[in-house]
Amino acid sequence: MSNFKLEFPLGLLIGFLGLLLIAILMIVVFHRRYRTALLFSNFSPLLKAQERVGRKISWKKLIPVLLDLLLVLLMGIIISRPHAVTKVIAKGYAVVLVIDISGSMMAKDFKPSRIEAAKQAAKLLVRGLKGHPKIGVVVFNNTSRVILVPTSDKVLVLRAIDSIKANYGGTAIGDGISSAVALLTAVEEPSKFIILLSDGENNMGMNPIQAAEIAKQYKIVIYTVGIGTRQGSYIPNVPYPVRLDEGTLKRIASITGGEYFYAQDKQRLMKIFSQIRDKVGFKKGYHDISYVFATIGLLIIGLKWLLLALFRYAEF
Repeated sequence: MSNFKLEFPLGLLIGFLGLLLIAILMIVVFHRRYRTALLFSNFSPLLKAQERVGRKISWKKLIPVLLDLLLVLLMGIIISRPHAVTKVIAKGYAVVLVIDISGSMMAKDFKPSRIEAAKQAAKLLVRGLKGHPKIGVVVFNNTSRVILVPTSDKVLVLRAIDSIKANYGGTAIGDGISSAVALLTAVEEPSKFIILLSDGENNMGMNPIQAAEIAKQYKIVIYTVGIGTRQGSYIPNVPYPVRLDEGTLKRIASITGGEYFYAQDKQRLMKIFSQIRDKVGFKKGYHDISYVFATIGLLIIGLKWLLLALFRYAEF
């Protein structure tokens, strides 16, 4: 999407043609005045005529003329109805939060734990979403589970997030996506998003890439968030470090037209959810900015009047 467009491009062409026409007329007028001066038969009147011609094109008189030319150009721009891209609050969209609650989410490299940091970030996103979206919540470990079907009641959503607890088990990312897709296909909102947070590798259930392909078929965009250290982290009662599978999360986002984010600490996680909130809660739209050029034109007219008063050129 271009950041700027003209509703009626012909208007700009009219402005340029008007500018060119006025410039030609100015040249013709100057040329005629100069030829008239040459018609005098003696040297003295010729000098006076040349002086008069010189005065006519002095810088004090050129400034108002140049301002007039600029006004003509601005008129053409205004007629062309310029539009610029602006962010507007999105309407008619649904979001499903898909949160990993496998055993690795109990790791305490995020204070007080990964799951608690994820819940805080999710609540930040929910509170900041604009435009009355419908929001659902899904969790997954060995399998997925729907905590809340999409609703526009944010109080219910915040309560659902508060109820989430991490537990031992595997990581069924594909099942989490599949459950979210099922929820979103049941709502009528035209724009649909999944926000998926995980800290591990898929080792249970449906293949997450296949689940992402299904989401793509329904035009559901998935934003994925990976948390934890890339080298892995130990969790209680597990003798080996649990590692983040960034490759899979990146592919899921790429397939659906979303974006992948990596959070190495709690502060970064909070910022990421704020970024995602702005991506799903706002959309780009064209806004008429003709008033900007009209305002500039009024300022130029005021400047011209001021200059004319100072220069005392009644003929202008």
